[in-house]
Amino acid sequence: MVAVLRLLPARDLDADISRVLGKMANCLRSRAQGVRDSARAALASASAGLGAAHLPSIVSLLTTRLDRGFMIHVLGATLFTILDATVTPDSDPEDVEDALREIIPVLDADVFGRAAQEREEVAAIRGAYTEAKRSRAFECLTLLAEHGAMPDCLPALLAPVTKRLAFAANQGLRTKLELYLQAVMRGVLKNKHASTEQTLVLCYSVINDGVTRDEAVKQQEASQTLEENTLGEQKRGVKEFGNRVWENGWCVFFGFFFSF
Repeated sequence: MVAVLRLLPARDLDADISRVLGKMANCLRSRAQGVRDSARAALASASAGLGAAHLPSIVSLLTTRLDRGFMIHVLGATLFTILDATVTPDSDPEDVEDALREIIPVLDADVFGRAAQEREEVAAIRGAYTEAKRSRAFECLTLLAEHGAMPDCLPALLAPVTKRLAFAANQGLRTKLELYLQAVMRGVLKNKHASTEQTLVLCYSVINDGVTRDEAVKQQEASQTLEENTLGEQKRGVKEFGNRVWENGWCVFFGFFFSF
C-alpha cells in the first residue's frame, strides 16, 4: 500500500499515508508479541520506502499512539527498528537533522525517564515484554550522529546531556551521561560529513555552556546561603525578616506586649 501511495503527488501522499501508518501503529498496542513484531517489521519497511524526510511525521504518530504503560518500551524498540531501516548512508543529512526535534525527546525519556526507571526496578515488565529487556536508545544515537549533518546536529543530540551536567555528581546519572556521550561519539567518528575542527569547537562550546550553567547555579546557591546566614547587615530601622534575632526575640516581645 505504501509503495502505491508513493506514486501519488506529494500532497495526496501526505494526506493518505498517515491512515496507513496509523493502522500499523495501532497494532503495536497489542499485548501479543507476534502481532507487535509483525507490525514493527511492516512499519520499518514502509518507513524505509518513504525515506528520512518522513521521519518527523512517523515518530510523531508513534509517540501519539504509544504513550503509556508497556507501550513506552514498545516505542523505544520500534524507534530503533525504524531508524535502522531508514537512516542510511544515502539519507540526506539535513533530513536526519530535521527529525531530531521529534526523536530526541523519545530517547531522552528512554535513557533518563520513566522507561529507564521501570527497566531497572520492575522485573515483571522486563519479563513480560521483549521490548523492555534493554534499551536501544544508544544505538539510535549512534545512527543519528553517524548520518546527521555535522556539526549542526550536535546541539540537539547533546541537549539531554547539557541540561543535566549540573547534577552529574550523582553516580548513577553520571554513568548514563557517559554512555550517552560515548554513543554519540561513536557515530561522529564514522560521520563522513564531520569536520574535525568544527566538531571540536562545537563540542567545547556545548560543554562550556553546561559548565557555565553549573557554576552559575552553585554561585546562586552560595549567595542565597550567605544571605540566610548573615545577621544585622540591614540599615538601622529596617526590619530583617531573615534575622533570627527579630524572629525569635522581638516577635515574642510584641506578642507578649499585645496579649495585655
